[in-house]
Amino acid sequence: MWDPSTIDEILKNPNYTGNMTQNRRKKINYKSKKVVKTNPEEWIVVKDTHEPIIDKRTFELVQKLYSKNKNMSKSNSLLLRGFLICKECGHKLGINKSRDKKRH
Repeated sequence: MWDPSTIDEILKNPNYTGNMTQNRRKKINYKSKKVVKTNPEEWIVVKDTHEPIIDKRTFELVQKLYSKNKNMSKSNSLLLRGFLICKECGHKLGINKSRDKKRH
């Protein structure tokens, strides 16, 4: 199942543009398993290490859209609205709220 946070991580990952990035996350200390994201200025980037999956122009456009919509909820389950298509009938899939406020 595609979780919105997984899709969020994929869309923000510069490795898909053919660059290798390191130091994107770090452990608080050696005893802890907790990991925190580092500031992009602290990242180590090696350019053009592999074949890109997405071109840099498209990636930068996605980052601008994220920046523009940064006030949106991180748990926004409408992220793929208009992109998901039913395999059986070809119609676009939507989201319905049930009485208990759950989306499905």
